Amino acid sequence: MARFESKSVNRPRFWEIAVHGNRLQTRYGRIGTDGREGELRVFDSAQKAQKEAKKRMTSKEKSGFARVDDDVSDQFANSDFVTAIVRGNDAADRAARAGAILPTIGSIDSIDPEPYLVYGDWLHSQGDPRAELIAVQSRLSGPARDAAQADILAKHRFLPSRLDHMIQRGRRQSGPGGETPTGACQVEWKFGFVHWARIGRSSNRPPYTVRELCAALFAHPSAQVLSCLTIGPLGPTGNYDYQPVVSEIARAAPLSLRDLVIAEFDADHTELAGSQLGDVGCLGHRLDALRRLHLRAGSMDVDGLNLPALRQLGLTSVVLQPAVLAAMARTRWPELAVVEVEVTGSPLPPGDVEALLSSQVLPALRYLACRGTDETGQLWRAIAGSDRASSLERLDLSGGALTDRDADHLLTGRQAFPRLVEIDLSGNLLSADAISSLAHGFADAGVQVRAAAQRVAAPGTLTVSEQEIYQFAPDVKSMTAARRIASPQHWPEVGRQDAILWGRCRGSDLYDVCVDIDALESECSCPSMKYPCKHAVALLLLARRQTLDDQPAPAGFTSNVLMRL
Repeated sequence: MARFESKSVNRPRFWEIAVHGNRLQTRYGRIGTDGREGELRVFDSAQKAQKEAKKRMTSKEKSGFARVDDDVSDQFANSDFVTAIVRGNDAADRAARAGAILPTIGSIDSIDPEPYLVYGDWLHSQGDPRAELIAVQSRLSGPARDAAQADILAKHRFLPSRLDHMIQRGRRQSGPGGETPTGACQVEWKFGFVHWARIGRSSNRPPYTVRELCAALFAHPSAQVLSCLTIGPLGPTGNYDYQPVVSEIARAAPLSLRDLVIAEFDADHTELAGSQLGDVGCLGHRLDALRRLHLRAGSMDVDGLNLPALRQLGLTSVVLQPAVLAAMARTRWPELAVVEVEVTGSPLPPGDVEALLSSQVLPALRYLACRGTDETGQLWRAIAGSDRASSLERLDLSGGALTDRDADHLLTGRQAFPRLVEIDLSGNLLSADAISSLAHGFADAGVQVRAAAQRVAAPGTLTVSEQEIYQFAPDVKSMTAARRIASPQHWPEVGRQDAILWGRCRGSDLYDVCVDIDALESECSCPSMKYPCKHAVALLLLARRQTLDDQPAPAGFTSNVLMRL
């Protein structure tokens, strides 16, 4: 991909062109946005496509655009060595996961260094400085390796300049899946190449979008054997559309990619319900070697998501639409051993789950997680009645709404799971007596029960769902702001009077807030022009997370706010 920019003060624009075989694709727009794709052109041969690309690039330069690609003229690539590395990593991964249920994708300890060293010898013969980095990272360890690696990285630019700048601004950390500064770009090096990368934005500077950063990384020699990729928040601009990023990943289709997480963020940066992945099916048949995929968004279209090598699939949403489960039931998943579904306190249709598990498209399924969902008791019965119940070894129903009334059904239904070795019931509504009964009952069948951190089912618990609260909020930004103050330290006084929630929220002033949960109407003494304000939304979130005492509001509070409802 070649990128050109015009830094006109009034109209800063970019133009990109990419050639893949005999196909030519352009993209253009204002710097700081993802722009728009131009018409896809298909030529009779790759030579004709390259010729047309050179013609267009010359024309752009004459019109005042300057090329801004990174200078990688002293760095080389060899597809044969890349293929050898990918095959070596796959073989090591297969050996590491033998007998394990959860895939070991991204495990650095399982990487065979030999193919990297062979590649390093070839790069040394070409005068590529990356050979020195490969040698240091493979032959040294501890502080000596860190010091030598830092010196080499300081002397040479082994990352696209736009991405390197964003990494330098954040704290460095190692290890895929570890804690990272939310929104920061991070990379992890292994034997001279980027093994894992996290691409995200927590500010608008520099102005490059996540899609642009991904495109720059994919085109760079450092990412030739990229194994793990995590996409973070898109930035603080209110952009929650991940479709351009998804399309960029599908376009590049890195041969070595095995682990992909899209939309990893917390509520301080992006609202889950407002995020959109769009058409994820475009990844199907483009990432045929992908082993693990985790998608997080309020909406997604997975129709056509055919990934024959996938072993672990995670789906996180506020409400998982039935169309997602129906699309999964239309696609065969021959290697899929782990399916993890998490919804934030909303129903997961038991009938749709049972239909998926009885559709014969998941022959290798051994681990099923359905977390955070309401109607967990019905879901248990649906799973027990499905065809795949007999092959499950681990079942996770944590964060649900199981009560003591469901305990007998759990004990009765355990016979449908002859291979089950562990069931996770943590974070439900079970009493200590019910947990003890379940532990003894399942132990007779050789099943371990996890049941930590049970919640208390109190009469005053709010029954409004997360999705209803999201719909109550005036916009996505208000929902995100409300999450930041939906904790007890911000509410010195709070309670419930029949169907009215009331509270005093500490902000720049002490605001009186109340919400009628039957009518979903609110009043607040804050000066916000939005209705409802973030304080009203936060009060609903707070009441959903904890039980509010049934008590009348203070007298002054009632005259100021409560009587207006």
